[in-house]
Amino acid sequence: MSTMTVTESISPPLRAGPQDDGRCLGEVDKRRGLTQKEFIAEYFKPKKPVVLQGLMDDWPAMTKWTDEYLRTRWGHLDVPTGHCFKSEGTVKLAEYLDYRQAVERGEVDVSEMPPLYMEGWYYKNDPQDCNDIQDDYPILPMFDVDWFEKSWFPRYFDPRAHGLLIGAKGVYTKPHYDQLGTHSWNAHIRGRKRWAVADPMYWPYCYEKEAAQTGGYLPGFDMEAPDLERYPEMAKIHYWTSTVEAGEIMWFPTMWLHQAKSLDQTVGVTHNYMTGNNFRCVMGRFLGYRFGLMKR
Repeated sequence: MSTMTVTESISPPLRAGPQDDGRCLGEVDKRRGLTQKEFIAEYFKPKKPVVLQGLMDDWPAMTKWTDEYLRTRWGHLDVPTGHCFKSEGTVKLAEYLDYRQAVERGEVDVSEMPPLYMEGWYYKNDPQDCNDIQDDYPILPMFDVDWFEKSWFPRYFDPRAHGLLIGAKGVYTKPHYDQLGTHSWNAHIRGRKRWAVADPMYWPYCYEKEAAQTGGYLPGFDMEAPDLERYPEMAKIHYWTSTVEAGEIMWFPTMWLHQAKSLDQTVGVTHNYMTGNNFRCVMGRFLGYRFGLMKR
């Protein structure tokens, strides 16, 4: 894959899918054993997504985080559930593990709506006693420069999004970019996800209201198979895909559109972070957010 910058658009047929419309540009690079220096030069500085392989093999979470272990260690804690950033309330983690087993057995109707996702459990700021989650996975050197962790960053608004994500087979996260325009990495502990990612140049065609991290599931709001009667501008979005396996990390830079579909029961961790090459983007959105709160 030589470049991820696209300069031309084509118009696919109505209700196009990934096999027939020509908008899919291919697979995101997968790189095994990429060094920190190589990552910075080839992906971080040019702001190109990549799937990293062979960097999680020694993580305790890779062997420890079975359903039984998750149930025993954190099953009593309250966790959020929802559809595409719309909260459907909290349940005990053990209850969600039971729910996804019911989905697997076909006991939950998912014909009109994807299964509930345990999304957005950002344990770093959770008052429950759960910060030991991070004991089971180290932050890789290529990701450990996070300006949110600096002493000068205002703690009255703490955007550190260190999340534990657990999903049933079939859960779906709609196209969006991460709040504040952070960089993000998603480490897959269990199961597979199919990702679609698109250059920020396509943001004008992604319906800002629908792509916000609110609002819930919208049928046909899907970069790979859009309902072009409802969302005709999505025909202009070109995207890259990747099926990311357990033991692999999806990294995508600031403002890249992305969506994910769980092909299996999944467990993963995600971090959003700020560094020198996305500082202006993130702080601009941070200040805009604070200004918006002051006007309320």
